[in-house]
Amino acid sequence: MKEKLLEPNSASWVSKGKTLLGNGLIFAAAMWLLSRVVILVAMLLIAPLLPAPPGGITPTIGWEVFSCWDGGWYQIIATTGYEYINDGKQHPVAFFPLLPLLSRAVMTLGLPFEVAGTLVNNLAFFGALVLVYAWVEELHGKSAARWTTAALAWCPFSLYGTVIYTEGLFLLLQQIAIRCTTK
Repeated sequence: MKEKLLEPNSASWVSKGKTLLGNGLIFAAAMWLLSRVVILVAMLLIAPLLPAPPGGITPTIGWEVFSCWDGGWYQIIATTGYEYINDGKQHPVAFFPLLPLLSRAVMTLGLPFEVAGTLVNNLAFFGALVLVYAWVEELHGKSAARWTTAALAWCPFSLYGTVIYTEGLFLLLQQIAIRCTTK
């Protein structure tokens, strides 16, 4: 039997909103914050102390550590736009434009790309955790929502929700799409 959609002014709708804000939002925020602190400590304090691998570079303490690898391509797109020359070299045309576009918007506040891109991805990842919590709680209850949110926040691959990659933004947009198609 299909559940009746909640009316925006109904007591049930208000109750669900208070539950999410009271429990889900706080739990998702705690998981996000604690897991990001561990990743930040590892990237900014521990990694620079380790020897560089053969042919590799030693991480430094600073915002640049968040824009390595693909983050450099997103920086090029955000600061100079796309370009392609058929010269056999790599160009940024393979990268989706939403992260650089949002990062560029945040850069208008006077922040450098490394800070703006890191903020965009981290806030998107946080939003995704909140939506995952709400979705799983609705389908399977509070305990399953907490376990799912914790597993997602603490999964080793959640590192990509911290650095300047599109994974946090993708997960947020995916959760929005799921919520829109399941209602």
